Amino acid sequence: MTTPENEWQYPYGTKQRYHLQHVHLFASNVDATIDFYRTWFDAKVTWDGDVAGARNVFIKVGIGAIHLYDQLPRGGGKKAVHHLGMQVVGIDELYERMKAASLHIPNPIRRLGGGGGYFMLGAPDGVVIEVFEPGKLREPAVRDYYGFGDEPVDIALPRDTIADLVAAHAASTPARGHRFAKQLRFSNSRRAFAFSRHDR
Repeated sequence: MTTPENEWQYPYGTKQRYHLQHVHLFASNVDATIDFYRTWFDAKVTWDGDVAGARNVFIKVGIGAIHLYDQLPRGGGKKAVHHLGMQVVGIDELYERMKAASLHIPNPIRRLGGGGGYFMLGAPDGVVIEVFEPGKLREPAVRDYYGFGDEPVDIALPRDTIADLVAAHAASTPARGHRFAKQLRFSNSRRAFAFSRHDR
């Protein structure tokens, strides 16, 4: 069933439809792989469960993500990479456009529990992309992982734009403007800020 455009849910506090969300790796020893990324890159396990009959683990590394298949790699090095995960909004509409453009899509959208779905897409040079949209009924930890939670969201904007946003928000809602300004967190190196979804 196609979701009407007015019911699309946009993640990460943006109105962007497409996000390069994860790389999916084969792992000959999932627990050892998790330990490696935890030890050296402060990775956090967000979800550990079964997908299509195999153990899958979602881990966050900073703002990025890695998914692990509990399966032997098809070979060493780059052959351990299975696919890139492209999170989208409006998967049905995108699928129909891609099919109409004769892109290489070997199978139709596969629907998953919780209302989500995915399809695999062939990209140039043999790269495999999983095009997916998380379901509305997934458990809260997974929804948060995919950008639908209440955690602050980092969006890179120039400082002048940030100042304009603060001024406009303070002028339109004086009672909340001071609290909103205090929630902004500047980062000199990234020139980014974060704000709470409760203030939009």
